[in-house]
Amino acid sequence: MKSLTTPFIRAFVGLTILLSTSFGANATLITQDVLDLFTGDRLGSITVKMNDNLYNTGFASSGFGDDVRVVNFELGDLYSWGDELDIIFADVEIDTNNLFAGIQFLNLDTNDVGFGSLTWAYQMDYDAFFGSGFLDIFQVSNGGFVDFYTITLGQASVVSAPATMGLLVLALSAVFVRRRRLI
Repeated sequence: MKSLTTPFIRAFVGLTILLSTSFGANATLITQDVLDLFTGDRLGSITVKMNDNLYNTGFASSGFGDDVRVVNFELGDLYSWGDELDIIFADVEIDTNNLFAGIQFLNLDTNDVGFGSLTWAYQMDYDAFFGSGFLDIFQVSNGGFVDFYTITLGQASVVSAPATMGLLVLALSAVFVRRRRLI
């Protein structure tokens, strides 16, 4: 009988841990690719985090104090060092009635991380109403112009943060159980 109850106990504990993390978090992540408007080339991506209590409340904007913020911005496909950018200012707006519509408005200022006098500043503006925006790149030390792109944003990918945490806990539990069996 013990050999029969042990798998059920493990499954119950694993399911309990999974469900407790799934209902414990309360945020949604919206990720979109940053694309060159004319060539369609991927330049990088942007991820926005929204508190779940904003669902179906209309437009939510970080500029008006709503719990919406940019959590990641990278230009790794444009520049090899573009995966480490320091966000200085970000104003983002999303339609909480249709999260798959993605970012509706974005004003973003970032800098490279750790390049001293060769640090570049990136300014990005996007408006979904027009379907496009721009990405300006300047050198921080002298304000000199480096590059310019007309951009658009790709299809929005919406992931509930609880699901991500739940999958992580489930994977770690499986690794733990597997290691115990090998010992």
